[in-house]
Amino acid sequence: MAQLTALPVLDISRFRTPDTDRAAFLAELRSAHEVGFFYVTGHGVPAALRDEALTAARAFFALPEKRRLEIENLNSPQFHGYTRTGTEYTAGSADWREQTDIGPEPAALGTGPDDPDYLRLIGPNQWPSGARSATR
Repeated sequence: MAQLTALPVLDISRFRTPDTDRAAFLAELRSAHEVGFFYVTGHGVPAALRDEALTAARAFFALPEKRRLEIENLNSPQFHGYTRTGTEYTAGSADWREQTDIGPEPAALGTGPDDPDYLRLIGPNQWPSGARSATR
């Protein structure tokens, strides 16, 4: 693999354009994923909303660990919530990052044994005490 000198930048608007070579875009995405980090442009998210999200993330990760663990992802059937550094594994090795997984706020789906596994990931988020969600 060539030595990386800058983080990859992917313009996601290319994926939404009908005349785009989607295979080329997906190849770039796979390559960027191997790096582990990349920038996404062309997403259409307003700057004010991005700033608000970064402010909220900084405030959350500045909380004491005990408060962050109130929403540990293991407490959620959908695995939404906080993951401590070193507690998530990929290919048998610990991932050295902490993260919070959130998404839209639908009700949990009632899934059955024949449903695809990914459907059980759909459901409500967890929020730390004193926080508010976008739907509250």
